[in-house]
Amino acid sequence: IGYQTAYVHPFTSTFYGRDEIYATYGFDKMLFDEDLTVPVEEYPNGYISDKTVFDQILQLVSETDEPLYVHTTTMQNHQPYDWIENASELEVYLEGVRTTGEGLCELLDSLEALDEPTVLMFVGDHFPSMRAEGNIYDAMGIDSENCEVLYEQPALIWSNTALDTSLLPTELCSVFY
Repeated sequence: IGYQTAYVHPFTSTFYGRDEIYATYGFDKMLFDEDLTVPVEEYPNGYISDKTVFDQILQLVSETDEPLYVHTTTMQNHQPYDWIENASELEVYLEGVRTTGEGLCELLDSLEALDEPTVLMFVGDHFPSMRAEGNIYDAMGIDSENCEVLYEQPALIWSNTALDTSLLPTELCSVFY
């Protein structure tokens, strides 16, 4: 329908067979950790930072004249959550959320400045896996029998142009299945 398409994932292309599986979706371009074309910043936990991914998205948008659909899976705030000394898993996770939020604000400011009609949907695929004794899930009574709530994620939709949201589902749905 006239869109260029790209998939960006700052991790190993063969993990979960993403290079083969996502290729079947017909993306025009797929960028994994070894393919990124912007300066790569490593987050303190060893994963590539969300800022790097946001910079890659901006580069793709700026170098593409046609409408562009970009699907991105980030890694910055992935487990394990033990890289800050004397901090709980929850505290480490929330620090990552804070950092991603700052980067997301910068991304939105940059998209706004491009003056191109743009819609961004930001959603997680699951809440973090926390395994330390006495973790937040233990305190909430979440276990293998009732953990489906960890996969119910809200979405943030941002647009710099008028957006008709009347066709968006109002009931629980999956953006992945």
